[in-house]
Amino acid sequence: MKMPRMVTLAAVLSLLGCWLPATGQSPTVGSLQGQVVNALTGAPVRDAVITLRGPYDTRILLQSFSGPTSAHIVARTASDDQGHFQIPNLRAGNYQLIASRAGFMPATLGRIGNGIELLALDPGQTIPNVVVKLTPCSVVTGRIVDADGKPLQDAQVTIMQRVYTIAGQPSYSSKSGARTDDRGMYSASSFAAGTYGLKIDPPAAFTVPRDPSGLAYTTTYYPDATDPAAMGMFEVGPGATHNVDVQLQKNTVFHISGRVLDPDGLGKGAGRLQLLRKDGAAGTALGSVSYNSFDGSFEISGVPAGSYLMVASPANASGERLFARQPITVTANTENIRVQLAPGRQVHGSVRIEGKANGSPQGIRIELCRLNNGVSLPPAPVKDDLSFSFQNGAFGHYTVCAANLPAAYYVKSVLNGGKEVPAGGFETVADASLSIVVSAAGASRVDGKVLDS
Repeated sequence: MKMPRMVTLAAVLSLLGCWLPATGQSPTVGSLQGQVVNALTGAPVRDAVITLRGPYDTRILLQSFSGPTSAHIVARTASDDQGHFQIPNLRAGNYQLIASRAGFMPATLGRIGNGIELLALDPGQTIPNVVVKLTPCSVVTGRIVDADGKPLQDAQVTIMQRVYTIAGQPSYSSKSGARTDDRGMYSASSFAAGTYGLKIDPPAAFTVPRDPSGLAYTTTYYPDATDPAAMGMFEVGPGATHNVDVQLQKNTVFHISGRVLDPDGLGKGAGRLQLLRKDGAAGTALGSVSYNSFDGSFEISGVPAGSYLMVASPANASGERLFARQPITVTANTENIRVQLAPGRQVHGSVRIEGKANGSPQGIRIELCRLNNGVSLPPAPVKDDLSFSFQNGAFGHYTVCAANLPAAYYVKSVLNGGKEVPAGGFETVADASLSIVVSAAGASRVDGKVLDS
C-alpha cells in the first residue's frame, strides 16, 4: 500500500527533529516586553502610550538640528495596571521606543544628549524586561497683581528658558504657559525640570495709558524687567511645584501703527506680525498687537522706548512666502509705518568633496541655521550631482550646517559668491550661491574647555 505524500513528508521531518510552525506564525519574528515606571518613585505607570518606530539600518540614531530621520510607526500599545506592555510580531532590526502619558515628560529609551541607542532585535528574539522611566512634569504656579496689588485677570504667563544659538547668542524658548484667572492665579505645567524665567504679557486694555502721564503696563520679565536679558531665573525640580508671584509696574509706553504692504504696494494681511527686540532673538516679542487680516493695517500698544525689529510673514494667493524684517526705533507714538514685504530668498549651492571618499555622500543634508534665534530652514538634501537648493528662505542671519556626513568627513570651508563665509555667518539680503568644500581626508581632533557665562 502506498503511503500518502503529506504523511510521508511529516514523518521524515519528525525523524529529522524538525517542527512545523503553527499557521500564521514565523520563527523569524520577535517581540518586546517591558514596564513603564515613575522615574522618581519606581511605581508602575498605567495607560502610558508606547510607540515603536523602525526598523532603522543603524544602531545609533543621531539627532541633527532638524531632528532624527523619521521611520514608520510599526506598533503602538498601552501599559496595563502594572505598567507592563508587550509588542509581538516584530521583524529583525533596530527600533526606537517612545513612551508618553499625561502628567509626565515623554521619554525615548536610550537617549543620551543628541544620540539615541536603538533597541537591536535579532530574528526570532524576545527582548524581556525593557524598563522605561517617565519623569513627572514640573509645575510653576503663582499670582500676578497690578501696581496696586490687585489681581490681574487674563494676563498671559509664559515659562521661558534661556538657550543659546549656534553662534552663542542668547535666545528664549517658550516651554509652557497659562492665563491668569479672576484671582490673578495661574498654573503652568508639562515641562521638564530645569532653570526658567517668566514672561508676563498684560491684557491689551492695560497696555494703553489712561491719563496724560503715558504710564501703562508692558511685557514684563520676572521679576520686573522689560529686557529679557535682565530676566531673573529660578530652578524647578523634577515633578516639583514652584511658586512665583509677580507684581507688575507701570512704565512709560507708546503705541505704533501702520500697514503691511505686498511687493505691489497693496495692503497685505493674513499672516504673522511681531515686534521683536532689535537682535531678533526668539521669545522677545512684546506689546499688544492688533492686526487686520484684510488690509494689513496694524496697531501695537505697550511699547517702551527702544530699538526693535518688526517681522512679518504672510503668504500671497499663489502660496509664495513673503517676508519683512524692518528695524524701527520708538521714542514717541508713531503712525503711518510702512512695512514692505518681499519674496523669500533663493539659496542654491553645491558640495565639493576633497580627498579619497570612503563613504557615500548620499543622505547628506544642508541646513541654514539662523544665528539670532536658533531656527533653521527645512533642510535641503544633497542631490546625486552634489547640488542643493532652498526656496523662499526667510530673511535673516545664517550660518551653514551639514548633517549626516559620513564618518571622517568634515566641512572645510563655505563660500558665498566666491568669498569665504566668516564665523559670524552671512545675511540673506539677496539670493545666494553657496559652495561647500567637504574633506574626506579624515577628521582632526580638537581639545578645549567649555565655560559658562
